[in-house]
Amino acid sequence: TWNHPLVSSGPNNHSVMVRADSSFQFVITAHYSDCVYTETVNVNALPLPEVGLALIDSVCANTGNVALMGGYPLGGQYFQNDVETQILNTASFSGVYAAFEYRFMGDNGCSNAAADSVYVVATPSIAPISNRSFCDGDSSLVLYASVDSFYTVNGAQSSLFVPTYAGAP
Repeated sequence: TWNHPLVSSGPNNHSVMVRADSSFQFVITAHYSDCVYTETVNVNALPLPEVGLALIDSVCANTGNVALMGGYPLGGQYFQNDVETQILNTASFSGVYAAFEYRFMGDNGCSNAAADSVYVVATPSIAPISNRSFCDGDSSLVLYASVDSFYTVNGAQSSLFVPTYAGAP
């Protein structure tokens, strides 16, 4: 094993670890019996491009396709499960995170990636009310929705439908 400020050999003397963004030469010398072979190797350790991904935090399920944006620098590709894509299909997820990766290749030929995910909010469940008629003075009807959901009646948020006021000015 040998060391240099920028390079060191691995434990089996077959691998070399190089610090990024450095250039240098080193000489390899092989001995066998009385024969000696020497070769000079030039090493350029190139830096990886800085890559980031900042997707939207959440989107509602079943709202159509959402274009993926937020990868930087511009010019990279979005992947989901190692398949390139440009969109999040909200019909494919509900109540889960959709994970994406953004991959970018720099001018020096080195690639890097960043990951982020979007929470696809499940469609609220509604206890359906069939079309029916009410008479003025009928009992109020309690409206049920899933947690953190609400109904709107005549434009106002409510959890109760009161026939007495239905359609009243």
